[in-house]
Amino acid sequence: MENKLREKRCKVEAELLNCVARYDADIGGRHTDLENLASEFELLSSQRKNLEDDVMVDLRRLHDDLQREKEETSLKILNERINIFVRNRAARVIQKAWRAYWERHSTKKKKKSRKK
Repeated sequence: MENKLREKRCKVEAELLNCVARYDADIGGRHTDLENLASEFELLSSQRKNLEDDVMVDLRRLHDDLQREKEETSLKILNERINIFVRNRAARVIQKAWRAYWERHSTKKKKKSRKK
């Protein structure tokens, strides 16, 4: 009876050791997978951060270019309006001077025709 119990105990211990060995293998594999995934995650996170930084630099550059272009366009529009204003004012001055000259010239003709 003692020998049978000893054999059963040895079998149970062997099964237990097999279960523990399989558990250790599974846990070891999963731990390795976890470490690999963690390192891949860190690598991907750093790549994502680098990409975000690159995108932000590009966005800032594009924003600065857009602001510069907007300012240049505003200056061009302002200069064009000033040129139009100056031309209109010059045209009014010329027209006024021409009318005054024509009026004086017409008045001289009338005076000459009255004297005769």
